[in-house]
Amino acid sequence: MKKILAILLATAIICMGVVVSFAESTFNCFIDSGGEVSVAAGNPSTLSATSFEVGLGTADVSVRGWLMVEMGVKSFKYSVDGGDYQPIEVMQGARQDVLNAFPSYDAELNATPGVNVTIPLEGLAAGEHEFIIAFVDNEDDEYDFYQVDVTIVAGGEVADPLTERVGYSFDVVKYDDNEMVSSMAGNWLAANYPDGEIDAAAENFSVFWIYGWVGYKGEIESFGYKLGEEITYGDFAWETGEDVKNAGGANAQRFHIAVPVVFSGSKELRLVAKLTNGSVCELPLELSVNGNPNGTVPTVDPGTDPGTEPGTEPGTDPGTDPGTPTETSDMTMVLFIVAAAAIVLVILRKKAF
Repeated sequence: MKKILAILLATAIICMGVVVSFAESTFNCFIDSGGEVSVAAGNPSTLSATSFEVGLGTADVSVRGWLMVEMGVKSFKYSVDGGDYQPIEVMQGARQDVLNAFPSYDAELNATPGVNVTIPLEGLAAGEHEFIIAFVDNEDDEYDFYQVDVTIVAGGEVADPLTERVGYSFDVVKYDDNEMVSSMAGNWLAANYPDGEIDAAAENFSVFWIYGWVGYKGEIESFGYKLGEEITYGDFAWETGEDVKNAGGANAQRFHIAVPVVFSGSKELRLVAKLTNGSVCELPLELSVNGNPNGTVPTVDPGTDPGTEPGTEPGTDPGTDPGTPTETSDMTMVLFIVAAAAIVLVILRKKAF
């Protein structure tokens, strides 16, 4: 019996060594080009993709999102049109919502799961190009994790790279001083006004407030709103913390935009941000307002900023459980085998006495 148990112990130890030798990273990622980044949308070890169409001469395109890696990330690289991989710098930032959603991943190895990849396009001819983004983990294993398909159009409009939006969030909606929703404002508006029109006369309010944040590659000079064809700028910028900078880039800025709706008829409403180079960017919120001609515009007082945590872009619910990776963790298997080996040792000791 002692010999049999000793053989079992040796077999367990050998198996443990085999498992360790074949350990490799699993990863869970999601990157989106439009700011609607969802923790729940990630797929373990799956190559995701997005596409862009840009004018000839565009310098670069960016995608942002998050990446969780079991062994942690050591570096990034990319290839274009099947060529050799080249190193690429990737901006990383904190995303507590991602860490909360994946507690089985080592938080120290994934301290900055937020990623923003800027892909260079200079020197590329018109036509279709395929970029593959890869990472190298701390075990020096390499994995492709994102595909970006870019169509460069000859004669197409060359986009101002500074107007490219890095990220955004619509957090709060208020009618006058009445707060209608304190988070996920974009979803709330879509659900309550599916036709995209707010009836200020029926709701009997005079000022439409919306709070949130947005980040562009260029620096923001001021915020405003566009009613019909007329743009009005104001003192709508709000104090911005590092949490927003981490989520939306160095130029990200909170805002609290107040739109007076004391007018007759219906007008298209857009929120805008003007960059320091003069470019005017429309925020991704399309609404029309049926004005309230009998309203009275109160003194504009934004009140206390209810700003929510960044990372809650429209369509995101950080509380949603995205599930854990389908693969069984190598570390879990190792711990199981070690425990089995310990039991065998106890049995041996009992038999010895």
